[in-house]
Amino acid sequence: MKKLLFSLLLISSSIFAAEGSGVGKIKELYINAQGTFVRLQFSQPIKNPENCQKAVFYMLELDDSPGSNRYLSSVLAAYMAQKNVSFWINGCTKKSYWGGTQPQLHDIYMY
Repeated sequence: MKKLLFSLLLISSSIFAAEGSGVGKIKELYINAQGTFVRLQFSQPIKNPENCQKAVFYMLELDDSPGSNRYLSSVLAAYMAQKNVSFWINGCTKKSYWGGTQPQLHDIYMY
């Protein structure tokens, strides 16, 4: 029974490794010239729930999808208006940036 409980805890901790960023403001925003990623500095400490190689920035790798365009527009609006936001942080970037993979942005909440 103890082994089963330990196994279930181990599985559930890896499934729910994501976490919220806390509420704060986007302090710095960088979008590369190709428009393939967004990097931002946040007023709260950077969370790294999945132990990416680095945790210097939050990043989102973009593609040509409408979802990426809408997300980028939301991040830009929050930055320009200096709105309080929080992010859902889940996973690491697929590529290495600034010396390693970085925590990946997912949902954005504006307050």
